[in-house]
Amino acid sequence: MTHPLTIYSAHRDTRELLLAAAGDEFTATVKTLNHELPPEHGGQEILVLDLCDQPDADSIQDILERFAGRAPSSRILFLIKDPELLPEKGLLRQSHAEPLLPPHEARAIHLTLSRVALELSGAGAISCKSPQVLDVMALTNSQNMRDVYRKVQMVAPTRTTVLLTGETGTGKSYLAKLIHQLSSRCSRQFISVHCGAMPESLIESELFGHEKGAFTGASRTRKGKFELADGGTIFLDEIGTITPSAQIKLLHILQEKAFERVGGEKLIPCDVRIIAATNEDPALLCEQGKFRWDLFYRLNVFPVEVPPLRQRTEDILPLAEQFIRNFRRDAGKSISGIDPRAARALEEYAWPGNVRELENIVERACILEETDLIHAESLPLELLALRPEAQSDSSTRSDTLMPLHAARTAAIEEFERRYLWALLQSCNGSIKKSADTAGITTRQLHKLMTRHRLDKKTFRPRPKRNS
Repeated sequence: MTHPLTIYSAHRDTRELLLAAAGDEFTATVKTLNHELPPEHGGQEILVLDLCDQPDADSIQDILERFAGRAPSSRILFLIKDPELLPEKGLLRQSHAEPLLPPHEARAIHLTLSRVALELSGAGAISCKSPQVLDVMALTNSQNMRDVYRKVQMVAPTRTTVLLTGETGTGKSYLAKLIHQLSSRCSRQFISVHCGAMPESLIESELFGHEKGAFTGASRTRKGKFELADGGTIFLDEIGTITPSAQIKLLHILQEKAFERVGGEKLIPCDVRIIAATNEDPALLCEQGKFRWDLFYRLNVFPVEVPPLRQRTEDILPLAEQFIRNFRRDAGKSISGIDPRAARALEEYAWPGNVRELENIVERACILEETDLIHAESLPLELLALRPEAQSDSSTRSDTLMPLHAARTAAIEEFERRYLWALLQSCNGSIKKSADTAGITTRQLHKLMTRHRLDKKTFRPRPKRNS
């Protein structure tokens, strides 16, 4: 049974994002948000308001009050561009409203929609604590991922700090959001911070806020991400990139549950659950002097290693089918599945970009496909060659279903990728040594590696740790 959902947005991109997030589980209606009195919503409906264009908190508050008066039994979710524009918590409770904070991603919004729908249908008592109601286990056929989800299920109800590790694109941000949704904090803020995208000079101000006059350009007091996340969860992605001084402050928060704004002296109490993530080996960063051992021990209370997609091949097709369901509405297609040859290509590819790469390739295929099945012709050519570690002794793979020019191109691409893979592996990821062996410049090697999406870190031997 689908749940009624009304989307109010004047922007096509936002409407498409929200429709993709809703998927087939909601009966969605799209309307334009304007200054007129909103229509009445009599039933238990979910309203999603796009308020990213609103200039200040007063404007947002006015719109929420108007909608709350016309939809007393509904739940309101609203998108904003800046967490500092949030109205007072009391108003949010009165309006039955909950913010959707940036970054706005379809999967995270879908989790929120599913939870709110369950709460409206009378399942609110278990919606924050039971992974089964969000059907998280049904997305995996891999024992590796079942172990991950089992850990998520165990740690979610606690306030324990979690450290997620794994390659880029494996779904660490999705798991962080899932832990929050399955916790007792699910009705409070979830703040996601991409530490690697922040300039070093601003990271402390962004995380901990600053007082007026703390530095040039600080014209007013500003709350940081930790203050905005009070009572909820903060997700620190690429934690290994933060500065040494920010590491000290983060360590203080973990130890004392309090912090000071930049330029301030007042100690601000902080009730925040911390989930951190990195695509690097945190112990190696510590050995290299780039990360504090004491902070690593504080963050590593409950480690969860997310396996790469190549180690959970059982999940490739179920994930691809889920992405098809998400994208086919946007593409205006009635795609119902994947052709066997295309399925074989998906399963045999190495997926260096992991789940994120799979999602992007399926989206592209949905746009290109003209039938009701995804065919191999809608996939990139590199997927039509077997992954390097699965090759047989034959130097090329012939596929008579491909046109000659496409087969020739795929064979060359396959040979290049296999050669580079073996070269980098034999040279332990050393760019100079690999380039010298191949008789090319390091610049040429970098261009080839970029084209074939190869990362030198993949080929470096992992340091042995003392047990």
